[in-house]
Amino acid sequence: MRGGWKTRIGAVAVAVVAASGIAVTAAAPASAASACTKGANNRWWCYNTYGAEVVGYDSNYMPTPSAHEGNMYSTHSWFLCRIDSGPYVGGPHPHRWLWTQGDTSTKHDGWGWVRDTAISSETNSLPDCGLGS
Repeated sequence: MRGGWKTRIGAVAVAVVAASGIAVTAAAPASAASACTKGANNRWWCYNTYGAEVVGYDSNYMPTPSAHEGNMYSTHSWFLCRIDSGPYVGGPHPHRWLWTQGDTSTKHDGWGWVRDTAISSETNSLPDCGLGS
């Protein structure tokens, strides 16, 4: 018999599981977060946490985490670009920030930066803001 004892044991195991009524399903493969998608007016739509903080910026337009600008009160929001040279935020892109206009405002009409860690979509697709490092 081709396959030998390993084939017979495998067949017996399948028969036992089938007879017992135990459902066996394969684990779903791990998948990466869905990417942000480009929409009209060069806006990139990404999924973010509700209430994500929008922070202000300094004279070089770099994020200033201590300067609260507003919040995002939607969980699918638009962003224009990203930088990878901002203050540390952690996550897979430890210095990444995204430029947007928040749903609330305190100083700059809501314009500012959102930490990449507040975004559940993969943000690699967003263009670089071109601010240098």
